[in-house]
Amino acid sequence: MNNSYQVNAVTPLAIRYNDQSVLENFHCSCTFDILAVPECNILSHLDDDARLRFRQIVIQLILATDVTRHRHAIDELPQAGQSLDWKSPQDRLSVLKNIMCMSDLNNETRSFDLSLKWGPLVQEEFYRQGDIEKAEGLPVKPMMERSARVEVEQQGFIKYLCLPLYEANAQLFPGVDVCVQNLRGNLASWEERAAES
Repeated sequence: MNNSYQVNAVTPLAIRYNDQSVLENFHCSCTFDILAVPECNILSHLDDDARLRFRQIVIQLILATDVTRHRHAIDELPQAGQSLDWKSPQDRLSVLKNIMCMSDLNNETRSFDLSLKWGPLVQEEFYRQGDIEKAEGLPVKPMMERSARVEVEQQGFIKYLCLPLYEANAQLFPGVDVCVQNLRGNLASWEERAAES
């Protein structure tokens, strides 16, 4: 159940995190709950300042995975023709945020046979959320409706979320271009399947 559901259903998590990046804030909290367990505390060798800095960075990285913040992460990158200042903590943090966002959306950068396997599974998850939202009288986004077609939804996912993110990063890191090419290939394959159905 995504952030939209959490907020619209006024779940305990949405209340706890004030409707802001609900699941991502929950993930931050869980991360630091685990790290507070002595046998899981990989930070115990760090001094207080280093632990605080680590915590601040990890929180920003996890919050960056909120899909509503991806555009902001892209906008933080240097524009075409500019270079990164690796001495700048802000530039390094921007790169890390983008790496987190790319890892969050990496499924469509793999081969189409994997996309074809996982796309319908993700869509079924959306359908189920839509069913619950409908049953609870909550707003249902079109992509959560049973009438939504996986071939069309995957195209939108690639065009509007994945490609802008990966293309922006490929300008700075040419190795990311292989992911861009895979995204374009998968987009073409989904377009073909949509035309056939």
